[in-house]
Amino acid sequence: MTLTGAFRARRNQLATRWRKLTEGRQALLVIAYLKGVTYADPACGFGIGTSTVLPLRRQALALLAATAPTLAQAIEVAR
Repeated sequence: MTLTGAFRARRNQLATRWRKLTEGRQALLVIAYLKGVTYADPACGFGIGTSTVLPLRRQALALLAATAPTLAQAIEVAR
C-alpha cells in the first residue's frame, strides 16, 4: 500500500469529509519533511499553517509504522 492509499483508507475509516490537502499532497508534504525540510517550507509551499504540518507528519509516521513488516518478517525476507 502506498502512503497515499494509507491516508485514503484512514480518512474513510474516520469518515473525514474534507481536508485542506488531498491524500497525495499530504503524502508529498510528509516525504518533503522526511527529506529534512523544516516545517515552514512545506507549510508555505502547500498553503497551510506550520502548526498543521506536525499532526500530518505524526499521522503519516503512524500509518507507515502500521504497514511496516515486523522484525521477524524482515529477517525472513533477508534470508
